Amino acid sequence: MTVKANAKDFALYSTTVKSAWKTPSVYANVPAGTTEHDFNNPAGVVEESPYSDDILAVNTASLRVSNKNEDEANINGSSVDAPYVAVARMVVPQEETSIALNVTKSYIVTPEADRAAAGQKVLATPSLIELSQMYTKAVAAKDADVQTYLANIPVLLDVPFAGTTDLNEYVDGIAREFMTSTGFTSKKSQYLLESLNFDAPTFVFSLESFKKAEVDQTTRYLKLEKGVVSFDQAITAAINREPVVKVQMYVGSTLVMTKLLKMKVINMVQGTLNYPTYDLGTKTLGCQPLVGIANQSYHTYNNQTYTPANEVVDSKLAFDFDPVFNKLGMSKNQFVNTYTQAYIPKFTKDGVAYTGTNIGVNTLWIDGSATSENNYVYYALDNTLLPGEYEIELHMTTTSETVAYKDVYVTAKVVIQLPTITAPRTTMYWSDENTAELNVNAPETGYTSTECIFMSELNSLFKTTNKVLDLTFNPNKPTAGDYDCVQTKYRFTADTKVLKADGSSAGAVTFDKTTDDRLIVKVGGVDVAKISSPSTTGQTIELIENATVKALLSTGALKITNLNLIAEGLSKDILVKKFDVNFSRPLTLAEAAVKSFKDAQDMGDDLKLTDVIALTDWKNKAVVIDGAKTTNLEEFYAVQYFSPAMFVNTGGLLDNSKIYTNLKKNAAGDYAPDNSITTLAQAMTNKVMLPDYTKLTVKGTTTAASTTDSDWVLNYKTNMSTLLETYYMWVPVTVTYKWGTVTGYVKIAVDPVN
Repeated sequence: MTVKANAKDFALYSTTVKSAWKTPSVYANVPAGTTEHDFNNPAGVVEESPYSDDILAVNTASLRVSNKNEDEANINGSSVDAPYVAVARMVVPQEETSIALNVTKSYIVTPEADRAAAGQKVLATPSLIELSQMYTKAVAAKDADVQTYLANIPVLLDVPFAGTTDLNEYVDGIAREFMTSTGFTSKKSQYLLESLNFDAPTFVFSLESFKKAEVDQTTRYLKLEKGVVSFDQAITAAINREPVVKVQMYVGSTLVMTKLLKMKVINMVQGTLNYPTYDLGTKTLGCQPLVGIANQSYHTYNNQTYTPANEVVDSKLAFDFDPVFNKLGMSKNQFVNTYTQAYIPKFTKDGVAYTGTNIGVNTLWIDGSATSENNYVYYALDNTLLPGEYEIELHMTTTSETVAYKDVYVTAKVVIQLPTITAPRTTMYWSDENTAELNVNAPETGYTSTECIFMSELNSLFKTTNKVLDLTFNPNKPTAGDYDCVQTKYRFTADTKVLKADGSSAGAVTFDKTTDDRLIVKVGGVDVAKISSPSTTGQTIELIENATVKALLSTGALKITNLNLIAEGLSKDILVKKFDVNFSRPLTLAEAAVKSFKDAQDMGDDLKLTDVIALTDWKNKAVVIDGAKTTNLEEFYAVQYFSPAMFVNTGGLLDNSKIYTNLKKNAAGDYAPDNSITTLAQAMTNKVMLPDYTKLTVKGTTTAASTTDSDWVLNYKTNMSTLLETYYMWVPVTVTYKWGTVTGYVKIAVDPVN
């Protein structure tokens, strides 16, 4: 390579990084309007620049390749020269240069093994620490102003009292910005001058008089020779002084700049003792606070005071400081006399700062002597603490500079948990693990409909003693104390749904409250069920008598899902059981009539209603339905007395289009039973209805409810040919009672005469 220029004045530059143009040069062969580029290839003409008097010097270069044989001998001394091309001139303004430290402040004085933990490290661009600016000529005119200026610049480097420190190893020359003659300007950052192809800078160090505390902090104590700092080991007064040196940077023989470096003389680096976290264990809280020692007040967050009441002692809530004394190589007396100050304790829960005042420590430091209190610190845990992992940090410190550790941290960890609580079920009331079956109450004082209510004691679904739930705790006892404060409550939840018998939704559900105290559930804004307030004997759940509830029960059942049985009294409510309650319709219609009709009777054949409609309640007790005013269960359920309106029109004639049968016309055109149809579902599928030739009529001797059971009958009469074998009909029946209706079909047989 041959260069027509001074190599120190010109530098080749190229980049593959896209950079923003600053005043793009028309000589860079860049199309008009271009705002960024990934090359720097000047065309050969150098623009005038304010950075050099030699700007018109030739600035071109050519690549020369020698013509050599295999033995690398030059053939006839010939070579090939490429055409000269322009090169970019590198410029670094003096005001954009500086001197910087390449280590953190206490790097030199920190033992190598401790540097990482202490955050001390070697620095690289762009994180070098620049030295302090030199004072101005105006300040230099008065020594007092110089001393004031020096007092205000920061200490940038700690140096050891023992041994030597070569400052040459820790300073570098940098540029904050550079540019080329083609209009390229670098981003503001830090660039080592050597990386920009400048000659390696050299540094000259000299003492700078700094008078403070009636002595010259520099000239009295500091030895400096070619940048190497040392101290007379007999003059220990040098320790903690802050000498200042003047640092001059040269590139070749040219002085580039002068900076100031203030240092601090360190006798020894005081570390920090982080004693391994002490595990106080896992504590299961009950109804009382746990303390390491009784009758104490405890420091909590922000040094507030916590004084437990009715506390119980857990002797394991304590930390013995003997291991700390041993780690420090101190007696207790030495520790007490050395670590005389303490900070406010810090608390965390699950790694996050905790500001509650229900956890504390009884002292912030150790005092006394080897034969007097205290050697332990004790901790307190209030029974209102929520589950989680807590840490309590004690921080003790010293003003002594002769011990290895300035700060001592002792951290204790404790895990708080609550018991799991279960309630054994009374299995006779449950259809499965999660569904309780409820029904109307049995009569108490008499068969009156006012006592026909859906109200159940929820505690009765579980095993109890004197109506109080027999709860099972795991663990069966807290770490100390008891669970006697625990009580239970039942609540609807945000997940509660109301369902029909087929499992479909009854409608949109809302509650009297949207909080955890949900005691009334509504469907479509109408109250459906309520849970009573807690009492010493538990709580009840009750269906509310209205048209909405009756319509739901009439589907066969009303199910309310996701009730919670909750234990309260500890620091947090505990879910004991989530379950559903299913309110079954209490009355059931028998599928078949008790007796059958006889065919071919001149006046038709009668069946008493009690032979057609057979009701039983949830205890399988018979509930008679007829035209008579009766007592007992019929009155208790408020079953309506029979009237023709229950079936059809005022004439008492039933509608054949609603009566299914297995009687069909055969191939000969005669009516005969189709014995392949044996169920209502088959009859509905085949859509076989009772022929018009046959009539079913409700008959009675009066137009109102009678006092005689036999007065009301269902009459069967037909004009068809005589039957040869039995056939069946399925007659729709609706019975109305207090909580809605019971609907279904009754299967009645019609037998031939012979």
